[in-house]
Amino acid sequence: MRIKKYLKNAQHRCEKEYDRAWKYYGGRGIKCYLNLADMIYLWKKYNAAAMKQPSIDRIKNHKDYRLSNCRFVEMEENRFKGGT
Repeated sequence: MRIKKYLKNAQHRCEKEYDRAWKYYGGRGIKCYLNLADMIYLWKKYNAAAMKQPSIDRIKNHKDYRLSNCRFVEMEENRFKGGT
């Protein structure tokens, strides 16, 4: 299931120091509190299946991966978002 990949990647960035992105996530204290049911809910809510390249986004960059702080957006939008 494709959705599991997004969850695993978010968890990895937050928990695994050897991940190349860890310094931007876990290294900054960002935690992943999402589970598979949360990801499925977000996937459906934001119609990620219809997106060209969906990406899980933290609405407030300084906060954790939580249901209330996440959404799916196009990768390009997420990549160029900037810190909020």
